[in-house]
Amino acid sequence: MESIEFLHRDQTFNIMVEDDLTFAQVRAVLDFLLNAHVLAQKEKNEQEATDEDYFEVIHEGVTLRAWVLENGIFIEPKPGEAK
Repeated sequence: MESIEFLHRDQTFNIMVEDDLTFAQVRAVLDFLLNAHVLAQKEKNEQEATDEDYFEVIHEGVTLRAWVLENGIFIEPKPGEAK
C-alpha cells in the first residue's frame, strides 16, 4: 500500500492506495467527501471504519470506493471494474 500527501483546496490529505489512480480520480473523491461534509463529520465521530463503511464515487465511468480512516483516506477502484 502506498501513502501520499495530497494538497487539494488548500488542505493536505493523507491518501492511501494500492492501485494507480489518476490525480483527477483522487480529486473527484476528495471533492465528494468535502462537499458532503464527510470529513468534518468523521472528526466528530471517532468510530472505526469497517469494510462496509465506504463511499462510492463515479468518475469518468469508473466507480471508486473511499474509506475515511483515522490516519487518512483509502481509495480503490471497485473490484471487477476496469480502471
